[in-house]
Amino acid sequence: MLYEVITHHGDLNAVEYVLDDPRLLKKTIHDAITEMTFVDTFCGFTMISWMDQHKMSMKNVHDVIKIVVQHPKYDIADRDNRIFRWFCAYGEVKMVKRLLKDPRVDPSAKDSVALYLAMYNEEMTKVLLEDGRVDPVIAAEKYPPGKIFVE
Repeated sequence: MLYEVITHHGDLNAVEYVLDDPRLLKKTIHDAITEMTFVDTFCGFTMISWMDQHKMSMKNVHDVIKIVVQHPKYDIADRDNRIFRWFCAYGEVKMVKRLLKDPRVDPSAKDSVALYLAMYNEEMTKVLLEDGRVDPVIAAEKYPPGKIFVE
């Protein structure tokens, strides 16, 4: 609970401090980050409501996530590479390039949905296609343009 409160209010010093506490469970980290990243529901209203409730901006969310994903306790592949997909959806090209070098990252997770999430970002789409692990045919079949993505 304490970690979620700290994370969800964007205090970066507190986030870093608590991450190093040996009592903090990996599941707690993943649950807190999952609540901050609305990539699987992809509902702007839900995310705006959540950010308002926690007095956070998108920049705060980005800053917290960037700290957490680099910590050894965080498994980047958790929940079908959810954070990787989140960075694809929000156009974080540099972070996506860095994460693609991590052998745990699978950009083809969930039927190559990362490609769908990046479809309006030409540079991100190019990065994903050049990596070669996403399948544009499967992504196009599973997520046709105009489809609302809710899981």
